[in-house]
Amino acid sequence: MGWHLEFHIAVDQLEGWADLLQSFDVPVVTDHMGRPAPGRLDPQSPALAQLIDFVRSGRCFVKLSAPYRLSTLSGDWPDVTPLARAFLEANPSACLWGTDWPHVDTVPEVDTRDVIAALDDWRGDRWTRRQVTGDAAEQLYA
Repeated sequence: MGWHLEFHIAVDQLEGWADLLQSFDVPVVTDHMGRPAPGRLDPQSPALAQLIDFVRSGRCFVKLSAPYRLSTLSGDWPDVTPLARAFLEANPSACLWGTDWPHVDTVPEVDTRDVIAALDDWRGDRWTRRQVTGDAAEQLYA
C-alpha cells in the first residue's frame, strides 16, 4: 500500500527501540534525528551509532529536523552539526529534511531561515541538498 511508519522517539531513552524498528516490513522514519536529549548529541554514543547504522544500511530513514530542539546552544546550533553530518555521511539517500514549522513551544522564537541555513551548513554540496530536500522524500512517499 506504500505505507511507512514514522517514529517520534528518543532513541537514547527508549529501551528496545532498535528491535522495534527492525520488526516492521515497511519503511521506517525516525523524526528529529532520533530526538537525543539536548547536549547528548555524540554520534558515537550507543543509541545514535545504532541509528546511524540503520540509516547507513537503508533500514531506516531519518528526518534532519528541529535542530533547535536538540541543541543547548543558540544561533545556528553548532553542537547538532556533527550528528547531522554523520547521518548525511552514512547515507544521504535515507535522510529527509523538514523545517518543523511552525516551531511551537520554542524560546527564543525560531526563524525558518535559520533552519534552512543550518541545512546548508550540514550538507556541503548541491547533490546532497537535492537528495535530502527532494529525492529521498520522493522515494519514500511515491
